[in-house]
Amino acid sequence: MLPMIFIVPIIQMLLLVFAATFDMKRVDLVVVDKDMSSTSRELIAKFDGIPFFNVQQQFDEKSGEEKLMTDEADAILVFPSNFEKTLVRENQSKVQLLVNAIDGNSAQLVYSYSASIIADFNKSIIAEWKGLPEFKSPNEVKITENYWYNPELDYKWY
Repeated sequence: MLPMIFIVPIIQMLLLVFAATFDMKRVDLVVVDKDMSSTSRELIAKFDGIPFFNVQQQFDEKSGEEKLMTDEADAILVFPSNFEKTLVRENQSKVQLLVNAIDGNSAQLVYSYSASIIADFNKSIIAEWKGLPEFKSPNEVKITENYWYNPELDYKWY
């Protein structure tokens, strides 16, 4: 009985470490841009500038939804037609973000990252259009990260 108490957890640690992962190394984002405006392209460029977002353009929602249903895409970002026109006229517009929620943890991470990118874009576009200076804190605190025991951040071996 005593060997079972120690051997089973060790075997589980060695085998199951490869089964569960919380790393986000690649998020396949399908963009359906019905507006094709400079504002929508600017937001798409923000997503494309982040290394773990793999942005793919689609021209209709059906093919984007097919990719989501067949697990070829992790999320779909849909810009409606007249996105920029509505944004200029009414000071608000909507985008749709569909997230593949088969894996709840990664879906939440994809949603959170995407929502923060859209919120940052929202702040910058409001500041740009209203002629406000972008907010900068008076004193910057620079954080330097140093991972001593796991420099590659590969948690499977540490």
